[in-house]
Amino acid sequence: MAQDVESSQDRKMAQLLSDEITSRSGGKVKIVKDASEDPDCYTMIVHVNPSLAGDYYARTTGDDGMVLEARGRATMIWLIHQALSYIGETNSVLNVLDLPPCSVDIEGEEMEDFAFRYRDAYLPSNQDHDHSMRLGMNNVSEDWGIWGHNLGIVLPDKEDERPYARIDGKVHPEQFCFSSDYLYRCVEEYIENTLGDGSELQYRIAIFPNDNATVCQCTACKRLGNTPRNATPAVSEFIKKIAKRFPNHIFFTSSYITTKTMPVTPFPKNVGVLISTMDYQMRPGANEYISQKIYEWRKFTPRIYIWDYINDFDNYISPIPILRDMQMRLRTYLDLGVLGVFLNGSGYEYSSFQEMNTSIFAALMMKPWLDLSDIVEGWLHRNMPTHASQIQNYFRVIDKKHLSSGKPLPMYGSAKDALRDYLDYDATKALFRELNRHGSRLGEILHQDRPKAAVEKEKALTERLRRELAYTLIEACRAQGYSDEWNNLPEYIECLKRVETKEEMTILLGGREPKNDETDFVTEGGIHLSDYIPQCEEWINEKRWDSNLLLGEHLTVTRGNNDGNLERQSVKMLTDGAEGFAMNYQWGWYVAPQKGFAVTVPPTEGTYIRAQFLNLPRHKISPPAKVVFTSGGKKYEMKMEPHMEGGTIIYSAEGDFSKGGTLKVTNPGGTRDLAVDEIIVW
Repeated sequence: MAQDVESSQDRKMAQLLSDEITSRSGGKVKIVKDASEDPDCYTMIVHVNPSLAGDYYARTTGDDGMVLEARGRATMIWLIHQALSYIGETNSVLNVLDLPPCSVDIEGEEMEDFAFRYRDAYLPSNQDHDHSMRLGMNNVSEDWGIWGHNLGIVLPDKEDERPYARIDGKVHPEQFCFSSDYLYRCVEEYIENTLGDGSELQYRIAIFPNDNATVCQCTACKRLGNTPRNATPAVSEFIKKIAKRFPNHIFFTSSYITTKTMPVTPFPKNVGVLISTMDYQMRPGANEYISQKIYEWRKFTPRIYIWDYINDFDNYISPIPILRDMQMRLRTYLDLGVLGVFLNGSGYEYSSFQEMNTSIFAALMMKPWLDLSDIVEGWLHRNMPTHASQIQNYFRVIDKKHLSSGKPLPMYGSAKDALRDYLDYDATKALFRELNRHGSRLGEILHQDRPKAAVEKEKALTERLRRELAYTLIEACRAQGYSDEWNNLPEYIECLKRVETKEEMTILLGGREPKNDETDFVTEGGIHLSDYIPQCEEWINEKRWDSNLLLGEHLTVTRGNNDGNLERQSVKMLTDGAEGFAMNYQWGWYVAPQKGFAVTVPPTEGTYIRAQFLNLPRHKISPPAKVVFTSGGKKYEMKMEPHMEGGTIIYSAEGDFSKGGTLKVTNPGGTRDLAVDEIIVW
């Protein structure tokens, strides 16, 4: 194998190629510097060409070599690894297990421009800088001097009140005052001392308010135009001033919560905007809202980036059909002239199929016109070949249901939302059965003719998918209420209880060693599988639903609506047997308004009534002030049992309930919601 070099930059890239081949082949491939030394060698020509018409160019020269050209160093690094992936697909001498399948038409001839100049996915496999380069991706820790809602890093003293917002004379340290001269000096000094003036190394710098709805109402900010819900005027003036001070850096404001209102005048050329799609959500296809937003912002800056979302942040465990949905959105963004895309995902924590998704997002942000089925198939056949076709068929089923629903993928969703919008219970169960068929013998039946590392990776990914499907099936069973399907719950919970080894965690995180429990997260809020499993196991073992005389009854709930009027709902989930679990409002809870509600309970032969409530202050959910059950003209004030933060609170009473009655839950003057489940009568 030979290298043909023309410049110092080319020599560096040729050395990278040589080192990668040596490393990936274990030194089994002979490298020569001149093709004349070995007429039978395979020749690879690499050339960094700043005047290239496209971002990259690739072609084979028959069976004896290939030519790789790129406009810049970063693109060449990506292109080299694409070429190695292509070679390794048919020549096992190269270990390319960590690389995505090649998406470049090297066998033919391809010159392309990337669809977006900035491409980033906030997932575990894109947290390592070197691997980001192999993927052709940007990385927030490398490419931004200040990223997201992290402006507070510039403050030398967090206790100093000068940079913070003021409302009615009161300091609000959760938000900034963008008219503060002190805040400006802190930002200026941080850039000077930490990032430099941008003449040697240019950074992107985010000037965002903190992630809340507070807006400074000091005299200076109000004079600029701030209102209680609009911080755009003060933020815009601040960013114009700092951009003028550092013309070699690129600054970004946000279009999010308090900065969704447009500025009044155009921004300088080194200022752009990151438009959040939070209001747009993960809806299939083009959307009028985001198109209008981009059109409006284009009047003030051509430098438009999109901040999109790729996870259900209340459920990192279950597979979701995000890929085709995102491909359609990327095509829309390309048509609208968007320059950069940041895909906000699970960050450093594992989420279902994160490595596959990272690999495919990287390809689609370069070329959203690729055949999605082909690149998914390529990744699965490289990494999970034993069950590749079954897994791909599963994604086709849930993808089809999602697209036909016309609904957005939930960003903070429950199992009921999933069943309604995309999850197919029967298909999920069938895939689980296929993966579970070999049980503890899984490692024995995988492709043993493949390298050990490939087999170990496939085993880790397959075992993890079994756990994910087990969790998905448990929550789907609970969301649908008591049925014969619950007979399968013990099998599901046993599968879910399996814990990954450190080596398996490293594989799941894309090769990065775990620092703590990054593969155990269920939600972005820090709720873990280890929080869920003991509660679920206790619920399955106790089977309190067997004794509930109300099991399967539709109870009438009377509650206030947003207009202040009373409304009545027929609710089954309060008696469906699926008790709510502590710490997470998505685990089977009926969330009710702040001031209370009443539940009509039908007559039974029971003498004991029990109602369970959630105590979760960080999500503004607290227990009621009082729970009273009225039956046959007699009032039973239900007693509250001891509880803990994030736990469940049980209210109970004993009496003659043969005439039924009304369970009244009150929370006078309450500012927090209530969450109830399950109501049991014995």
